[in-house]
Amino acid sequence: MTTDTPNRAARIETPLDGSSPDEVLDAIITALHSTPEPDFDLIMEVGSGPLEALFHQGHEAPLWTRIERLARNDLRFRRALSVSWAYDSPMLERRDALLDELGERRAVTVRFVAEPNTFDDADGFEWRALEVDGASEGSGLAQTLRAIADVIDRSATT
Repeated sequence: MTTDTPNRAARIETPLDGSSPDEVLDAIITALHSTPEPDFDLIMEVGSGPLEALFHQGHEAPLWTRIERLARNDLRFRRALSVSWAYDSPMLERRDALLDELGERRAVTVRFVAEPNTFDDADGFEWRALEVDGASEGSGLAQTLRAIADVIDRSATT
């Protein structure tokens, strides 16, 4: 993978063909650390690109010991791992358990009672009895809920 975008601090070379899985993982780690400060967009791109491709090619299980060590000790790698879905990987459950253990994912439950404002659903709802479980203060939950609301609004109009 070669990435060269205007906001990217470095040109990233991640070989996927003709390299051993260990060499590809080395290139991924190099890419993740190619910027002085963590670059969120780069980390997301590497995690959902070459790292996920490595898993789809069946290399996650043989590399698992190294992957687990990296996830425990390298925040950039751990974040990239968290966006590598690769649902068909036999290591998915172990990967999810590791990410849960390391706090990369949180289950958040939001419950409330919604009551219609009028007899027309288009007039919206009032809410009461709000319960939030699993989100700490300052966690960005409100921003996430606004993004979810935007998705709901867009899907309602299509």
